[in-house]
Amino acid sequence: DGQLAWVRSNVDDPLVRWRADQLRAPADERDTDSDMARRWALVDQRVTAATNDLLTIESGSGKDDVRQSATLLRQAAEGYRTSVDGLARALATGDQARIATASQGLTADTTLLDQARQRFRQAAKL
Repeated sequence: DGQLAWVRSNVDDPLVRWRADQLRAPADERDTDSDMARRWALVDQRVTAATNDLLTIESGSGKDDVRQSATLLRQAAEGYRTSVDGLARALATGDQARIATASQGLTADTTLLDQARQRFRQAAKL
């Protein structure tokens, strides 16, 4: 939950727009050294770490409610990551309809992530 809380607080419009710019840039000209590049890498690493931890909880918990809430949270985290990247890809195209659709998807997946985090916290008694 702490990893995902950090991710939620660090994914913002400037980061997603930076990612979109990187997707438009030729591979050999992409930014790998800036604060934004490091933050993007950390977001990805923390979502991966959280989903791996949640897989461990899913397979190791003896409590059904904890196992189920871990599964839902893992799925929500993966959906959130996909939606963030989807919005960046849409921004990279400049297609307003695609951007609007991706933005709506990210809003919905953000809500699902927040709800899943709350459910997990309750089940795990955090």
